[in-house]
Amino acid sequence: MSMTATTLIAHVRVEIGEATASFWTDAQLIEYVSRAAQDFSVDTGILVAPPVQASSVANSGLYSYPTSCPGPHSIIRVFYDGEELQPTTQDALIGNGNKPHSDSGTPTHYYTAIYAGVKYLGLCPIPGSAVTNGIVIYFWKIADIMDAGADVCEIPDEYYRALVYRASMFAFGPEGEKSKQAYYNDLYTQEVIRAQDYINAQIVASLKDKDSRNTSSRTYF
Repeated sequence: MSMTATTLIAHVRVEIGEATASFWTDAQLIEYVSRAAQDFSVDTGILVAPPVQASSVANSGLYSYPTSCPGPHSIIRVFYDGEELQPTTQDALIGNGNKPHSDSGTPTHYYTAIYAGVKYLGLCPIPGSAVTNGIVIYFWKIADIMDAGADVCEIPDEYYRALVYRASMFAFGPEGEKSKQAYYNDLYTQEVIRAQDYINAQIVASLKDKDSRNTSSRTYF
């Protein structure tokens, strides 16, 4: 079971040499471990959300991202009516003779579109008919914010040191302790690399039984 914010800040206090609240309040340290958890989730992609389904609409090519999806950089896979779509851009589609604004049929590609500051998932060709729950998106998410001691951290326990190191780095910022900041940043980076290695090892393991001619595999990093 993942640790609470209270447990994490206790570990941070060991690192910063302040057993009880004095210079650093518990509220400050909770904010630091919360920011650290969010940073770690972004830097590693360790938190993969359950797949989100959405229904397509006939003659509609743009769809909003799931609420908990950070954006296009976090997309792992997109499926339409059971078939995986290939990632692309609008420029690439047009350059290859496609018309993402008017081509209609069964989508084969997805791309990102932005309008009025809102990010959309674009499908090409535009769905010619509605398919209930036909769009399935796999993505990694940002860790939820912790703002109370009892809040549970979403980062797996085995990576708790990464959060402690990064929160300690934040704590030494107001103190102007550049050497300590660099020290904890290096330790944090090592934990990020360890998590990335684990994720990519899982991807490689999942591809072992695939045909050697498979060209659809993509890593996170």
